[in-house]
Amino acid sequence: MSMISEYVSKIKNLNKPKKLDCFFETNKGQTIQLNKLQCIERIAHFLLFLFILVICYYCCNWLGEKLTDSIFDKQYMYSIFLIPLFLYIKDFNNIFDACFAEAIYCEEYITVKKGLFYRSYDKLYIKDINNIELYRSLGGKLCGYCTLNFYAIGGLVQIPYVMDNIHNAKIIKQIINFTEQNQKIEQNQI
Repeated sequence: MSMISEYVSKIKNLNKPKKLDCFFETNKGQTIQLNKLQCIERIAHFLLFLFILVICYYCCNWLGEKLTDSIFDKQYMYSIFLIPLFLYIKDFNNIFDACFAEAIYCEEYITVKKGLFYRSYDKLYIKDINNIELYRSLGGKLCGYCTLNFYAIGGLVQIPYVMDNIHNAKIIKQIINFTEQNQKIEQNQI
């Protein structure tokens, strides 16, 4: 009976930070606001991919039968269209990662925690940032969010679904200003 209660307590504490997680968890700093419900866009993208794959299958199947008459073998069509489907499904667990993402900006670093089944922590020090990239999809243009990529030598931190608002604009402006100052200092040292 004690073994069952031990497993029940582990399940209850499943989402609490573990010992190594505490090195990345932070309560200080400003939270970058994320639009977490935008994983709907990724689900819609997946369904659209499936729909287009089925249409392509039927079109290619129809063309194969018309061009080759009765010697057309449908077994080849299954293998041709299953490979892209398997490649897409391989990353299916990442669709819900953004729903559980948190991003915190401190003066020295940015910490991004994301994941449901596989929790990942990314910590990037502001002084190491070389490039900042903003990616905005069609859903991002319509709903007011973007993805920010912060690049450093040997690293990348990606913050998904960053909301377009004044709070986040101030944080991003601080990061850009600090990065520009850091780049000027490095150029003067050379």
